[in-house]
Amino acid sequence: MSKLKVTVMLSSLIMLMYACTKESDIRFSNQPTNSNTDTVYGSDPSKKNYDLTENFEYGIKAAYNSPPDTATLSTGIWTLTDALLNNSTSDAKDGSWSARIESTGTITTNFNINGLQTLYISSALFTGDAASAYTLQISTDSGQTFSTFGSAINVTTTTLHKDSFAVNSTVPVRIRIVKSSSGKRINIDDIEFKGTGNPGFSIDTSSGVTPPSNYDDDTTPRYVVVTANDVVQPLTGDNSNILLGNPSNADSTPSNTENHLFDQHYYIESYSMSQGKPNWTAWHLGNEDIGSAGRGNDFAGWAGLPSGWYQVRSNDYTSSGYDRGHNCPSADRTSTTDANDATFLMTNMMPQAANNNQGPWEHLEDTIRTYVSNGNEAYIYCGSYGNSKTIDNGHVTVPTNTWKVAVVISKGNSDISRISSTARLFVVDMPNTNNVVKNSSWKLYITTVANIEKATGYSFFTNITDENIRSALKTKNGDGN
Repeated sequence: MSKLKVTVMLSSLIMLMYACTKESDIRFSNQPTNSNTDTVYGSDPSKKNYDLTENFEYGIKAAYNSPPDTATLSTGIWTLTDALLNNSTSDAKDGSWSARIESTGTITTNFNINGLQTLYISSALFTGDAASAYTLQISTDSGQTFSTFGSAINVTTTTLHKDSFAVNSTVPVRIRIVKSSSGKRINIDDIEFKGTGNPGFSIDTSSGVTPPSNYDDDTTPRYVVVTANDVVQPLTGDNSNILLGNPSNADSTPSNTENHLFDQHYYIESYSMSQGKPNWTAWHLGNEDIGSAGRGNDFAGWAGLPSGWYQVRSNDYTSSGYDRGHNCPSADRTSTTDANDATFLMTNMMPQAANNNQGPWEHLEDTIRTYVSNGNEAYIYCGSYGNSKTIDNGHVTVPTNTWKVAVVISKGNSDISRISSTARLFVVDMPNTNNVVKNSSWKLYITTVANIEKATGYSFFTNITDENIRSALKTKNGDGN
């Protein structure tokens, strides 16, 4: 189905013509398009065709109303008011990321576009939200004033739809997309600019950074929730989170602020008040922990921190350049919504470089879950060490390294007695930088438990009483064999 709408706007400087067609089920490349060649009009620079797409795959805007409202994307600087960039499973997107607008929010170019002939905008509803709409506005005075261009575009499905606008401008313009008051949130992706001559901007990803994963703006702290239907690890015995030992002898003494033991039921952690992150986190993973609850993405501060402790909030990593990196992964706790929600507490997070978190680190998490889904269970410890810098006004320490230790055994009972020197062991120590190649193998970072102990001062497997087994595991290459 197509719609044709024409609006003629006359002034001494510009005549703008508008036509809109809506096409369903259109997918676009998730890589920037930059076609500015001589092939159509020959060598006259003023008659070159250009085709440039803003795909929102580069840049950071992590919260709706957290200043600054500007973000440097691949096409230039944009202003996002009541808008952010996100990659949750509820966001409609072509590729990994898209823009999300709530309320009557806007996204606006802070740069002029020359010779713009046709503009394409892809839009969809955020999953679960009611129908909404947006309007296009155009400025011919470098953003001082904007005028509505054509009629509102209705957004009614969660599948991206592409609308085209015949701008045919003879002067530089800026664009603004304005969400209507109806509905709660919409997604915008793949804004494509087609025109002639020098567009006045270009696609540049060299100074940008892939946005941190899964940001949200919920700053309301909450508690861990446990109900009768939740799968919760026991305090002691088989399947308990620290069955293999407490590597730093953490305890819950009120004065112990740097090695404080918190039992979050679904995992246990040693927490540092001054660093605003866990020293380490431990959890048991069985196939009963992997279900269909899905990823909640509901980051929040933890309301259970002792009085007087700084509470890291869900948006405190905003514009830091780091992911809110899970210690206990979301995908390891999908048995119920309560279990998954517990993994999104900020006390389970560490500032993690995107290439680390979304690359080999994630690949190792997937590998361990695959073993567990095939008749095994795992006892996992994870943490970070070192101090490269701080974020959140000094409240959160960015570690130099992230590490993980996982012992995988066949599913059964009397687990301690079944762990031998030949148990399957995964051990990695990864630099927490974006120098890590995102698609590289976790096996590049294999090490031994003994090396992790040397770097952290911890002592692992203290509950394995057989000294020979304990020693063999600590010196064994953690390659998963």
